[in-house]
Amino acid sequence: MRRYLIICAAFLTGCVEERLVYVPAHVPADLRQRVVVSCPVGNAQGDLAVCLLRKDAGLSRANAKINAIDEILTAAEAKGNAG
Repeated sequence: MRRYLIICAAFLTGCVEERLVYVPAHVPADLRQRVVVSCPVGNAQGDLAVCLLRKDAGLSRANAKINAIDEILTAAEAKGNAG
């Protein structure tokens, strides 16, 4: 009886009409590069301000890349679901 259930389960899995197809999305290489921010060495308040501005700009670039990748993957998912 146990073998019968396993055989039936294996047989019925082939009856499913919907097939999952993996379609890779192309993400450009420049979006996959790290955002590197360097800060000047120093103890003055001006050096700290420059460092904070650079960190903020780097964070903004990284977030823009994440948003662009999200748009690419969302479009690929929508295309895959429509087809």
